[in-house]
Amino acid sequence: MRKLSAHYVLTDDGRFVKYGILSLDDKGTVIDVRDPKGEMNEEEGLEFYGGILVPGFINAHCHLELSDLKGVLPQNKELSGFLDALFDVQSTSSQHISTLAERVDRSMYLQGIVAVGDTCNTTETISIKNKSLIRYLNFAEAFGIHPARADKSLMQAQSVCTAFFDGNQPCNLTPHSAYAVSDELFRKLIDSPADLQRRYSIHHLESKEENEFLLYRKGRLSDHYSSKLGIRLNELPFNPESATSRILRYIPESNPLLLVHNTVLEDADLDLIKESRLTTNTFFVVCPSSNQYITGLTPDYKKLKDSGFPICIGTDSLASNNKLSILAEIRQIQDAEPSILLEDLFMWATKNGAAALGMDEHLGSFTPGKVSGVNLITNINFREMKLTSASVVQPMHV
Repeated sequence: MRKLSAHYVLTDDGRFVKYGILSLDDKGTVIDVRDPKGEMNEEEGLEFYGGILVPGFINAHCHLELSDLKGVLPQNKELSGFLDALFDVQSTSSQHISTLAERVDRSMYLQGIVAVGDTCNTTETISIKNKSLIRYLNFAEAFGIHPARADKSLMQAQSVCTAFFDGNQPCNLTPHSAYAVSDELFRKLIDSPADLQRRYSIHHLESKEENEFLLYRKGRLSDHYSSKLGIRLNELPFNPESATSRILRYIPESNPLLLVHNTVLEDADLDLIKESRLTTNTFFVVCPSSNQYITGLTPDYKKLKDSGFPICIGTDSLASNNKLSILAEIRQIQDAEPSILLEDLFMWATKNGAAALGMDEHLGSFTPGKVSGVNLITNINFREMKLTSASVVQPMHV
């Protein structure tokens, strides 16, 4: 048995226990967390560390297959500009992508990440994930706003999903977003076989351009579809509806739903979600660094927290981030909204993320029986209980 202690240990109910003692068996399974009532005890075999012990981090939203795009796409060009640039990028070789993705996978593990919700459009990462020390839940996304392409778009996403299943990787079929999927494709996705739709992860209100396009067929997203993709929007059916309303109309209430980004979420959107969804299977995923990279905007973290829905943290991809570090994302949230307690932020990065990915039976908290991984966070401002610019994560499982 291994016994670890630190200035504080995060419990499974979101409390910091001062000088808590975490006991693990030889396989890293949690035995218990003891509360010494603020007294630093000396006992045989006890390892004490300066800092905070938290479970392994959960990266709730990523695109590992875009690991070759670090620094390639321009910053602060809004969503449409980012999509334009992504459309113009020439694909590199599969071998090059695989090499870089393998390095990024290892880097995430060294940053204390033990599980990832990964969005996929190709099968490039299957072999990497099968060798990885990280657990992955994959989301094969479908997209296409032209109704005539719905069958083809669905087949492409299904083929990716099937390849992941055949490669012993769990996968879910999901729509990309409200603005990138036609009504026909939405319906076909929902009606597809149940084993491909256990859980949905959907890009949601990353930019105001989404509702400009969906409600009025105006703005730079309209220009993206017409100029970059050659789609004649005036020839397509047009049913004005907000991004939130559209997603909620199609996604069954019983299916777990990850709403990713929420950068421009308004009260009306939140009211719709509260009316339509359960707090037990609906998750807000925030990706602070990616939002800054693409739009320069910051979600209203306090509004999200006060909503009662669990919040999770993602890094998005290296196409819109300089590094895939959950600790760096936590620091950004803390700087943007200092009123949110550090223990809450760590819960977003651990227990909530594990629940969002359906991995909470094994990961996300120091609950007896779980093999959650252990991260030591050092260089803390203990007086204010805040991260500092010098804070780092040291995975104890490495």
